[in-house]
Amino acid sequence: MIKLKDLLTEVKIKVLSGHLTARDKQIVKHLLDKGLDSGRVNKKDWFIKDLGKGKYEVIEKVKERGIGLGASLVLRTYKSKILVKENLLTEVMAWEKSQLQMMNNTMIPLSKKVVDVIVGDVDVPAFHVTDLDGLRAIKKLQGKSKALSTFTSIAQSNVGNLSGIRTDGGFLVHLIGKLKIASTDDIMSQPDENGMRWVLSEPDHQSSLTHILNKASDSNIGSKIKGEIYLAFDKSYKKLKLKYTVDWMGDKVTLYNKDGSKFTDIKKLFNLYEKEVIKVLKKYQKQLNKHFGDPQPFTGDWYWNELVVDKIMVVDVLGYIADMYYYDDEVFEDDYNSSDGKQKRKEIEQAQKLFGNKIEITTEPKDINKWISDRGGDAFF
Repeated sequence: MIKLKDLLTEVKIKVLSGHLTARDKQIVKHLLDKGLDSGRVNKKDWFIKDLGKGKYEVIEKVKERGIGLGASLVLRTYKSKILVKENLLTEVMAWEKSQLQMMNNTMIPLSKKVVDVIVGDVDVPAFHVTDLDGLRAIKKLQGKSKALSTFTSIAQSNVGNLSGIRTDGGFLVHLIGKLKIASTDDIMSQPDENGMRWVLSEPDHQSSLTHILNKASDSNIGSKIKGEIYLAFDKSYKKLKLKYTVDWMGDKVTLYNKDGSKFTDIKKLFNLYEKEVIKVLKKYQKQLNKHFGDPQPFTGDWYWNELVVDKIMVVDVLGYIADMYYYDDEVFEDDYNSSDGKQKRKEIEQAQKLFGNKIEITTEPKDINKWISDRGGDAFF
């Protein structure tokens, strides 16, 4: 069984002041991974401010019952400071687990053959929040088979002011891509070393394909799928007569040929695994198409939906430069004329060289929501 902690252990957080529970750290890690500086999770509002040199201020706002019988709800604010190792953030954004690890965890690959069963051949418009480096990568990704995690529906608090986590300038990309899977919740798809994305099959995990399918269909179809693909990896490596070993943590898998040499033809093994997964998914193709083949507004805890797409084409890009930085409705600093603001303007100039007249610029947060809505997306307040 794969847990949320297994997906996020590459990001190491050290609490310098204040207090964060293990669950709090998971939420912060997830926001960092998604490049968001704010979000609403489990009825709590989270804000993250980059302090430089890997340090961040984390602010948690939550309504709690006051002390005493019949006490009303009180908005409480909790502040913490954390240290994050920047080099590990880059690793997470690139890839987290190998194909062999994904197969060992009975995850579902979003390969073309699997996508044809789950979704079919569908082109969709979608959005992606990124920084200047991400914008450069997206330009190179156009028309290629490497997948990208996107959204069409998001809470206003999550789209924020596009300031991002690891950059002072934010960009919102409007694109069209081939749909690989759509979910009403963040399905936490993960890329492998080849850029192909995988999704969880464990129904106990709230962001897995099977859990979301159980919830959406009000049935145990997802659990049936998990039960039937549970032995897909075992069947695959046994067909090749390989010996299986795993480290004490249950994560590092090694396969050996009959002569004791290390097995390295992962593509051959993957082809067998893919066939086993498809065999199961075809039994439930009608239900899968209904719930994952059409973008729907978010309904889950993360307050955005997820669409995994490839063969993308950028339509246009919105760049944001904050005029003023606000906190609790008070002007915190004149961001536009600060050193950070000047750096943002430089980044936007570079972005304009990448995409020319496809780039639009705004200094108004309200324009971000309108920009999404005008292009068929939903930004909820």
